[in-house]
Amino acid sequence: MKKMILILALAVFMASCGEEKKGGRGRINYDMIKEKAGITGSAADEFDKITADFGEQMRDLNEKNKANNIKTSDEEKAKFSAAQDEKVKGILTAEQYAIYEAEIKIERAGREQHNIGLIKEELALD
Repeated sequence: MKKMILILALAVFMASCGEEKKGGRGRINYDMIKEKAGITGSAADEFDKITADFGEQMRDLNEKNKANNIKTSDEEKAKFSAAQDEKVKGILTAEQYAIYEAEIKIERAGREQHNIGLIKEELALD
C-alpha cells in the first residue's frame, strides 16, 4: 500500500513538473511564497517588483555567461540571492520575512526534492 501511495505521489509530481509556470518568472514560485507569508497590498506590489527585477538580472547574467561558455558560479548566485533577500526584508514584517526565508530556502534548493523527502519521511522509506 505504501508503495502504491509513493508511486501515485511520484506520478503527480512528474505531471506537475510539466506544467508551465505563470508569468515566466523562473522556477521559484513567488506567488505561493506571497500567499504563505500573507504578503498583500502595496507590499505584494513591491515584492513583485523586487523579485521580477532580480529575476531579470539573474537571467541576463546567465545568458551572458552562457554566451561566453561560463557557468554562473554559486558565489554569483548567492550574491544575487542575498541582495534580493535584503530588499525583501525591508518591505516585510518580521513574521512575514521568517516565512519568506524558510520558503525561499526550499525553493532555491529545489521544492521537488523537499517534497520527495517529505513523502519518504511520511512513508518511512529510506
